Amino acid sequence: MRGVPKKRRFPTAKAMELKARGLNESDIAKIIGYNRMTVVRRLEKAEKVLSDVESPSIEVKKSATKPWDSRNNPWAPDIFRLELQHSGFVPRFVDPVNIQRRVSEGYQIADAQNWGEQPTEGTRLVRKGMVLMEMPEEIMESKRAYIQRKTDLQDVHMQKRRVIQETQQISRQAHVDMGLHEE
Repeated sequence: MRGVPKKRRFPTAKAMELKARGLNESDIAKIIGYNRMTVVRRLEKAEKVLSDVESPSIEVKKSATKPWDSRNNPWAPDIFRLELQHSGFVPRFVDPVNIQRRVSEGYQIADAQNWGEQPTEGTRLVRKGMVLMEMPEEIMESKRAYIQRKTDLQDVHMQKRRVIQETQQISRQAHVDMGLHEE
């Protein structure tokens, strides 16, 4: 029987796997190369067969947890969490070695009672050897804006450097000096 194309087999397992991942029938149809109605009918048929069987053989992998994210790791206590907020200030726990540097940046040692905590050393709040310090929100916003400007400026310089390097590489390949040099 030459000239008669072979009949394709519907990839039921792959369609069920894609459905278990949360894709809709239209997306599954595009991926496996069948029309949407065929996918709908075949999936309904496969789900009916699977409902008759006690344990389906399709497994959905669970994503890995991020141990640093307390939402994904609820059993890990957040020892640096503060219950109350001291309005107008941003808190930060700082290593005692760096206190002087942080003071020069605009931080000040926080009074534990302003944050609704019991002081552990005098009026200070210390957790895991780190001292609670605070900075006024206005200073923190100006600091963030400064860092963002520096980052944006660095991005522009890096893009300019990359364009110059690519142009120099092309000119070397063409054996032509275009006069572009890094500053």
